[in-house]
Amino acid sequence: MPDTAPAGLETGVPAPTVVVLIGDMALSRAGGDVIATHNLGSCLGVTLHDPVAGVGGILHAVFPEAHLAPGEELDNPWRFVDVALPLFLSAAHRMGARRENARVTLFGCASVSESLRDFSIGARNLQTARAWLSMRGVSHVARHVGGRVGRTITLRIGTGEVWMKCPGEPATRLQQGGRGNVATGLALGLEP
Repeated sequence: MPDTAPAGLETGVPAPTVVVLIGDMALSRAGGDVIATHNLGSCLGVTLHDPVAGVGGILHAVFPEAHLAPGEELDNPWRFVDVALPLFLSAAHRMGARRENARVTLFGCASVSESLRDFSIGARNLQTARAWLSMRGVSHVARHVGGRVGRTITLRIGTGEVWMKCPGEPATRLQQGGRGNVATGLALGLEP
């Protein structure tokens, strides 16, 4: 069950120390770091937190598959879910994160643009991520995907708290209780 943001936070989310841009990622072991990404529309946002290793991060990928834009994955691999997700999880593993402890949250994948609706970018981003994670035995703890609204997500490295803010709504904190395979989050829109 989500919590409302604490009083005194102007935007409803903790102030970030690191901002992840579109088609990028950040990982940290610094307990005081707060990582955020803004404007998740059809893009896929992934938070990862391993409470045992104290490693966490956010990925903000744009398109489902690199083969849709041959050669561009060489310029920026973080833009494509099928390339970025394995790189992100591998980088987290090198920093000490372990699959059995990792809490993975999926965000975004909305249908926000009339002009892009025919391409179903959001739905395809989600499908690509879920298939890749499932094939490798990685469970996601929570998800807030689909719909027609953008999202801002924030991860506190020291606590693993994941905050989400949608336009016109108060920020909410997704509960992160339990082990890595316990589903405790929200599911909207594109989820079957």
